[in-house]
Amino acid sequence: MTTRKRIDERNHNIMEVREMNEAAFDISEINIRFETGRPDGIIAWASMVLNRCLFIGDIVVRKDGTGRVSITFPARKKDERCMYFYHKPINGACHEEIRQAIEQSLTLR
Repeated sequence: MTTRKRIDERNHNIMEVREMNEAAFDISEINIRFETGRPDGIIAWASMVLNRCLFIGDIVVRKDGTGRVSITFPARKKDERCMYFYHKPINGACHEEIRQAIEQSLTLR
């Protein structure tokens, strides 16, 4: 993990930013609630605990025609161009690690 400082331009505070070189974090207590017969492709809703201290819920789980599992995190739509996510991974590696953990949970059930 590397650390750097940056200035927050909105309120001119100096922020310490820690960057993770790898996604690797602890994912536990994955809970899957299955859905059936939905026309929008949703097959389940997932929740989990990250690093034994942060609950993440309302993750949408979809499966496409090829069988690939995709996930979407909850968001509020401000207008046609702007979405506010309640929580989401900060990079692709984190997103993929969470997706794989959910996909593995689906196959265990």
